[in-house]
Amino acid sequence: MPARTHNDGRSTGDPPTGTPARAWRRSTGCTDDRECSGDWNCVEVARLSPGEMGLRDSERPERVLPLSAERFAGLLQAIKDHPDR
Repeated sequence: MPARTHNDGRSTGDPPTGTPARAWRRSTGCTDDRECSGDWNCVEVARLSPGEMGLRDSERPERVLPLSAERFAGLLQAIKDHPDR
């Protein structure tokens, strides 16, 4: 079952991934069915450790992509700089 969120984007119902459910966040634009597809398939992010961030799809919360804090910052900058944004 996919993770659900509170209205502030905190994930609940997290399967055992080693990261507490409260640590996972998603966009505030993806916190209810009107904003998502209704299946809650959103990208979520969490701090896994002081120097590591994690990304996951709420449809497959057991699959976490770990990124160093530097790589995560680079990813965010690339998204901000993308011409289609």
